[in-house]
Amino acid sequence: MKYKVTLNGKTYEVEVDETSAMLVDEYEALAPAPAAAPAPAAPAAAPILKTLGFFLILAAVSALASVFFPDQTAGGVYGIGGWLGAMI
Repeated sequence: MKYKVTLNGKTYEVEVDETSAMLVDEYEALAPAPAAAPAPAAPAAAPILKTLGFFLILAAVSALASVFFPDQTAGGVYGIGGWLGAMI
């Protein structure tokens, strides 16, 4: 079998069989292509949008928790409407 091995800036072609190995050729390795520059990062969203999104998710999770786990809380302080229901 024939192998190409690159070591310390040189490329060696080696031929190997079951009992021996023989150097076939030796030459300077080609320089690797330069890596492409990474794409610039996208600007962060405005902090007010992040805060608004947080509170919307908090409200949605709270609503879902009250739907799926209705017996886990005692309900509002003054009934199902809370303070607003007490005033009406």
